[in-house]
Amino acid sequence: MHERPFYAPVSSHNATRFQLSVVRDVLVGPPERQFMMGGVDPASAIMTLEQASGRPLIWAAAKYLCFVPPDSISRGTTSQPIANHHPS
Repeated sequence: MHERPFYAPVSSHNATRFQLSVVRDVLVGPPERQFMMGGVDPASAIMTLEQASGRPLIWAAAKYLCFVPPDSISRGTTSQPIANHHPS
């Protein structure tokens, strides 16, 4: 049995949405100014998108608008702008 990764998102009623509790395992920074590591949210989104599409991800991009503080919940939505595209 595989152990669940610390960045694994929590399941939602919608397969394209994810949420992740910001717990001690995902924090960096000095004790008085901790925040979530930058790669944790994209890793959660990638896991969500791969599960929703049933396919491995080829490319992803992320833009950070703010720091995510401890004891909060990070929520996101994934999308597939192109699906089942095969070059001729």
